[in-house]
This record gives sequence, structure tokens and C-alpha cells, in this order.
Amino acid sequence: MTVSINQQIKTCSPEQKLVIDIDGPEGNVFSLMAIAKKLGDRLGLESRKIMTEMQEDDYSHALRVFNKNFGDYVTLETQYEYNLDEVE
Repeated sequence: MTVSINQQIKTCSPEQKLVIDIDGPEGNVFSLMAIAKKLGDRLGLESRKIMTEMQEDDYSHALRVFNKNFGDYVTLETQYEYNLDEVE
């Protein structure tokens, strides 16, 4: 049985991270912003501010912003190299 991304967002925690394959459909920036909105709201974060910051530059920047805010709850997997550690 496949669990939907929305259900995974509701149950993810630092102990049970949500895993997103950013090479697949959930890795496009619009999907990531939707996840940021839902997860940010769940965690009591300023989701709109995070989404705005994600849009300030390119895809790599969006990934870094996402990882900075949700890295304790989400693991971003890819076969490519991205520097997710630092938002410039």
C-alpha cells in the first residue's frame, strides 16, 4: 500500500523523515513549495515567507532553502550533486 505524500507530511518527524526523490515528480519546485506550505503550516512556521524565499533564485537555491527549513523532517534524495548545506 502506497502512502500519499499528504499522509507522510502529517506523520513525519525527526525520527521518521519524509524522503523525497528530487529527481522524480515530487522534486519539481512547485511540488516542493506545496510540501513546504503543508509541512510549514503543520510545524507552525511562516510558510509563505519560506515559499517566497524559495522563489528568490534558481532551483538549487530553492532546494537549499527547503533543506534549511525542513531538513530535520525531510531527506532530499538525488543522483546529482547539490550543495544543500548553505543558503547564499
